[in-house]
Amino acid sequence: MDMIINEFEEKKRQFLNYIETEKNLALNTCRAYKIDLEQFSQFWNTAQERRQRDLTFQEAVVAYNVSISSKKIDKRSVARKLSALSSLVKFLKKNGIEFDVKFERPSIEKKALHFLKDEDITFLVEQLPTEKLLTHRPARDRAILELLYSTGIRCSEVVEIKIQDIDWNARTILIQSKRKKSRVVEFGIRASFQLREYIKNERIKDQDGIDEGYLFLNNRCQKLTTRSIQRICEMFEKFLEQGKMITPHILRHSFAINMLSQGMDIKRVEELLGLKTLAITKQYDLKPQETI
Repeated sequence: MDMIINEFEEKKRQFLNYIETEKNLALNTCRAYKIDLEQFSQFWNTAQERRQRDLTFQEAVVAYNVSISSKKIDKRSVARKLSALSSLVKFLKKNGIEFDVKFERPSIEKKALHFLKDEDITFLVEQLPTEKLLTHRPARDRAILELLYSTGIRCSEVVEIKIQDIDWNARTILIQSKRKKSRVVEFGIRASFQLREYIKNERIKDQDGIDEGYLFLNNRCQKLTTRSIQRICEMFEKFLEQGKMITPHILRHSFAINMLSQGMDIKRVEELLGLKTLAITKQYDLKPQETI
């Protein structure tokens, strides 16, 4: 079977709706799929104008594959763009529409991924002098860093935490997710101390502001943005040894590595991370009992 671009636009809309409402993929993932598929649509339209005739889906895919592979585009970006098309084709196949289309993805070398050890976080959270931190909320920023490392939660989940979501006795946080199933994560004694220090010394000053109960607030008594969390990580990164990096994603990786190295069951790590499959074990070739 084949289809023209008008039919593709309708199928694309159905596919994007499917991954958002039924598959419950993350907003950033859905956004990336949408951008990649829209770029393909633009290419398809342009190619038809140049050739002055309609192109079938198969013809457009072949031309697109050649086009992006010949440009100076990162191989991972090429693979991602083709993956978006491949996922759409699989979606159509499930709905009884099959295409004889082949996607020739570029070979990608395994990328060296970064992770932090407990001594790195200990230095930043407990040993680094407060006066060196370029922030008006050092207790808040230390608490965020420790929480990211000790729970493995996403940057987007940190900003949504409300004080009422914390069970101080059990040292757990209910992570409320708009698209995924809510889950409970655990935090340790050090995280508990950092959180209490923040609430007692900084958060209490915002009680009269418009905070809506969110745990982490900015100077205007509003919840932090994900970009604010990223900036906090960038601030701490400057105090690490050269070559070491901190991002919310690296801290998430570090949590998983730490839990696996301590022998935690992979399925349990999956649950704490809120994942269906634990791709990180393949990326690091790390076995559960392996030490770091």
